[in-house]
Amino acid sequence: MTARTHRITRTGATLLACAFAFGCGSEAVKKDVATDTKPVAPATAPSVDTPVATTPEQVVPTNVSYKDAQAAYSSGSYQEAVRLYTGYTVEHPHNAWGYYMLGLSNWKAGDLPGAEAAFNTALTLEPNHQRSLYNSSRVLIEEDKAGEALIRIEEILKQDPASGEGYRLMGRAQYALGKTDEAIAAYRQALAIDVNDVWAMNNLGLICIRQERFEDAVQALARAAELKGTSPVIQNNLGVALERTGRFTEAASAYGAALAADSTYGKASVALARVTGRTDDPSVTATDLAALSITFQELEQGWKNSVDSVSSTVASQASDTSATPVESVQR
Repeated sequence: MTARTHRITRTGATLLACAFAFGCGSEAVKKDVATDTKPVAPATAPSVDTPVATTPEQVVPTNVSYKDAQAAYSSGSYQEAVRLYTGYTVEHPHNAWGYYMLGLSNWKAGDLPGAEAAFNTALTLEPNHQRSLYNSSRVLIEEDKAGEALIRIEEILKQDPASGEGYRLMGRAQYALGKTDEAIAAYRQALAIDVNDVWAMNNLGLICIRQERFEDAVQALARAAELKGTSPVIQNNLGVALERTGRFTEAASAYGAALAADSTYGKASVALARVTGRTDDPSVTATDLAALSITFQELEQGWKNSVDSVSSTVASQASDTSATPVESVQR
């Protein structure tokens, strides 16, 4: 750590610790949540006893169409969507997609237990229902049940070993469990699969910030901002990384970009006021964000090459009957 890093005051460090966010807030939800809109015909599965999520102190509506419930969800009327999807699932108890959308609606309405219950019912009906596996994992992480989420994420990757989204979720769960090295490895794997996964970049950058590896954080977040410059979350986090390197002018630009994307983004507003008028650290050179983005892309290529090399070795051993069997890491 350089001397300039030590010059950050304790108060400033405390403020900054509250200033950034992992890709699990509203912006990340927009990216990660699939709003599957096409209705699915009721399943012909045998009758099962499934829990029905209900809206408290509301009469469950009848004769609800999937289209009407979806319209409420799409318009942002999430409480109404909960009410309508509740009615829909009562009348179509074997349709996993109805429960899936009820789960999304509850999640958006802020009812995490209700979302978990609905996703669980969808998975009771269809144990391999991928979107319910993905989004129930997110809900479980938000409920501080990362261990339970990890079990579902492992099932996702069992079904689809090439799921970059699955590895990104793995990173979130591992970090929530305090396993930082495993989280970093998972995010790198996600980026080896999809070099444009901005939320894996964002979350990797935030781990670097918390480890006080601020220059590494700037690289990851510069690339994320290059790909998704309209995200207030990513721009704010880039501002935090730049601020911690003493580049206050450039940090102000990033915070300003966050507010340009969302004028109500409070963290960026507070941060911009904090850095405005501060003199840049004279020992720090100006940042070439485009060049740092290229540097990060070179790192991604190295991670991809490493993954491809391992995959080729495993495939070669699988085709060679004389090779020593490869032990499974996860049992």
